[in-house]
Amino acid sequence: DNRYCVDCDKKFCSIRNLATVDIRKVTLVIETKTSRKKYIFDLYNEPTYFFIKNYILVKEEMIDDSVVYELLSAIKNNKVNLWTGHYGNWKNFNNIKWILKLEYYNGITDCKSGCDSFPDNWDVFISDIIEFV
Repeated sequence: DNRYCVDCDKKFCSIRNLATVDIRKVTLVIETKTSRKKYIFDLYNEPTYFFIKNYILVKEEMIDDSVVYELLSAIKNNKVNLWTGHYGNWKNFNNIKWILKLEYYNGITDCKSGCDSFPDNWDVFISDIIEFV
């Protein structure tokens, strides 16, 4: 459940009927104790890729449909929607913090994160992302 209705006082899931093709923006943040890397894929209108390292924009470029397809395929094939909301413990940060945020066309967001812990298929997912980053 990712939403709360103030009228009926219940939680509900608003992304149940959304599909991978409804994603309009993908943000991936990977942080260590010495650096922070943020990858943003804005898929709305003219797809654009942004790479921000330590809060400084390093790269901004238009991406073609094949990159958009590969990105959305990586999300779908690795079943990111089934990942738990959070992995690990923020208080015991040793090596890597990560956040994956998916924004849909209707404003709904799905956020997954972790601290020194990853979903089972993280290696496959991140290798798919690295191919075009």
